[in-house]
Amino acid sequence: MMLRLITQLSFSLFLLALISTNHVVESSSQAKCERLKTSLTYSQENAPQDISSVLPLIVERVNRELSGVVDVEVLFTGSEIHRRVGKHTVQCLVTRLLSTATDSSEKEGSGKDDAETTVNATVNATTDAIVISELDYQEKGMDEHGRAVVTQCFLVPFTIIDVDECNLSIGHSMRHACAEPAMCINTQGSYECLCPSSSDDNSSDLNKEAAKDEIKFWEMIIKGEGQRTPWERSVASSSESTCPGKASTNSCCDTDAHSTEGSTCRSKFKCPVDPCTNSSLN
Repeated sequence: MMLRLITQLSFSLFLLALISTNHVVESSSQAKCERLKTSLTYSQENAPQDISSVLPLIVERVNRELSGVVDVEVLFTGSEIHRRVGKHTVQCLVTRLLSTATDSSEKEGSGKDDAETTVNATVNATTDAIVISELDYQEKGMDEHGRAVVTQCFLVPFTIIDVDECNLSIGHSMRHACAEPAMCINTQGSYECLCPSSSDDNSSDLNKEAAKDEIKFWEMIIKGEGQRTPWERSVASSSESTCPGKASTNSCCDTDAHSTEGSTCRSKFKCPVDPCTNSSLN
């Protein structure tokens, strides 16, 4: 038997509560929200494109791991999740039948009453300023059918894995747009274009360095920019190249290489070819 899913969405609100574990330290009250056992995991290229796609996945995951679900409320705080690489948690208030919620021996997928349980996915858009401490509770009551229910706070793990745009095949929609002789350097969730220099071995070695410590790598590139020859930096004319006179698109183009602005900026970044060597390190 299948649960009946009624999705009540306001399509003008393509946002949901998102707490990135890469950037936000959980408060003690957040830590008290129960975390679901398994994570929704997608590669960057296959990740949901908008919140209308995310919400049904969240509701389905909650129903797979919990029994007696009556209502799932995904809390709105103004954050986005679209293709955002990293480990995140989506915060929900889940109303369940009290009898199943208090069963300490509950196992995944057990105890569901498919005939009587209706799942509602709603977005709480009343405020952006949700106080996390208010989520740490178990509110008991009766539903419209006279059943004893309890509302609890849960965190749904949501993971998006980075795609290496530099190694995707020609024609792939997410392949890098760096024009030779510029080299593609993969970053978490994006990529940058870098002009080759005489000290560079090859793009493969540079990508390994960047993967070890992305921040340190780009600091090194920026610090050494003044020592590069004109042949090792982008074309100096703004009419011929974006980021004129720069070694790379880092800190110049939009950080999201897949946005319209970010993609256009990288595709128009031009590195000169040294006539003395006439070689490319790509």
